Amino acid sequence: MKKTAATLTCIGLVVVLGACTHETTERVIEEPFDFAGTTSFDGEVLRIALDREDGSKERFSTLRDRWFSWAWVPFLPNRSGRRWVLGKTDPDGASIAYALVSWDDDTQTDYLAAGFWLRYEGLGRDYDLPISAADVVAFIDGTEIDPARPPELPVSGTASYIGEARGLYTYTYGSDWTGQETPEAGEEFQGRMNAEVNFDDMTVAGCIGCIGDLQIERRHLYGILGWRVNEPLASPTDYDIHFAPAAIAPDGSFLGEGVTVTHPERAVTQSGGEWGGSLSNLPAPDGTPRMVAGTTSATFAEDDGSTGSFDAIFINIHPSLVPDVRR
Repeated sequence: MKKTAATLTCIGLVVVLGACTHETTERVIEEPFDFAGTTSFDGEVLRIALDREDGSKERFSTLRDRWFSWAWVPFLPNRSGRRWVLGKTDPDGASIAYALVSWDDDTQTDYLAAGFWLRYEGLGRDYDLPISAADVVAFIDGTEIDPARPPELPVSGTASYIGEARGLYTYTYGSDWTGQETPEAGEEFQGRMNAEVNFDDMTVAGCIGCIGDLQIERRHLYGILGWRVNEPLASPTDYDIHFAPAAIAPDGSFLGEGVTVTHPERAVTQSGGEWGGSLSNLPAPDGTPRMVAGTTSATFAEDDGSTGSFDAIFINIHPSLVPDVRR
């Protein structure tokens, strides 16, 4: 059984995915919990503390656990960025964390961190680890989406946001597929995402893949998770992930279970999932929140018995802040 968990700012989700077919998909959703303190950043060192099932913490530090680190260009203006791959092994298995961090150049403790924790229970090696074998936890956290400092939300009107979703895609082949080397495929993916906020009824909706196509992206965990040569027969390219309107709480956070996966050629018989996150407490030039950020976990089944999942972090910003090259 593969377990996938997505943790959100002030919202917690644990999604248990059974060895699902097109008939059944099992999910267990735990009660929301306080997400405060999952990450901390002092301008130099990032620390991550995530909840294990037994109540203990899985802790990472870029000072102690760093394997690789690179610069990256943040989505928002006047920010610097860096990304890390962190890893460690223990007698029960291996743990990997991938984290992106951006911070304000003038106040470096004003930051946004997002990434993934991959747990390989029973696999003690730190190389050639298949994505499809991991228990995945996505996280996003930072001062701009801190529920203790909620945004001032407009009482009416709408706002549109554009950005990217990045994450992990897995697929288990059904009877329509022949010639695949393994029964499962796993890849990193990225795609454009758009979000729409309606302040009249305080809801947010969105879609990954409705603008452009999803793409395999072998940039972030490529070396750690194996130097894959061939792309999987079942590509994520033509899938779209639709998010039905979710209610926005007074602190700017939201949580929704209306997730639908579609494909123009494959017969998707069942899909679902969760998505959630927060609106920024900093305004765009028009006074609306300048960002919508969070995580999502989506699963689907097809009529030949194939099953798949998308686990992603997303950051969408106000169009006025998008550089021309990214519009």
